[in-house]
Amino acid sequence: MAPTIKTMGEYKSHQVYFINFFGQNLDVTQTETPSIIRRWIRDVVYRHRRSRSSHPLVVGVGVQWTPSCQDVRKLEITRHQLEIGELLDARMYVVDSQGSSLRGRSFEGIVEECMGLEGVKLDRKISKSDWSVDYLSKEQLVQVSVDAYVSFKLGVDARLWQV
Repeated sequence: MAPTIKTMGEYKSHQVYFINFFGQNLDVTQTETPSIIRRWIRDVVYRHRRSRSSHPLVVGVGVQWTPSCQDVRKLEITRHQLEIGELLDARMYVVDSQGSSLRGRSFEGIVEECMGLEGVKLDRKISKSDWSVDYLSKEQLVQVSVDAYVSFKLGVDARLWQV
């Protein structure tokens, strides 16, 4: 089942979308406005303040791929000034049901093995498209949202905050 995207609101400072990913509802905000990002972070922290979860607050972040980029540095130098405690590549830590490393597996293979979802791919053409535009295409939004959500789920399931 391919993810679907629906525009929920278009505002001067940001856009809000709803993405259905295998029945999981993803609320996506696209913005480059620092106050919108701060509000999103504040809202997420507030909603999880009384969480009974056995783990700390974990988020998945999609970062534009470039051949020689260092993702932490890229996030730190943006005007949003994100502070990254530690950036981990979930692929290095996920294992299959027998405990064998999935390090060399494709994104699709890891998602199928760890999440039981078949056919989830990252389109190379979309990955290498122009991400510096003011407004991402719906295809870019879906791909970055799926990537971030999968990263989040893998991180929680592998308890990466304990690494």
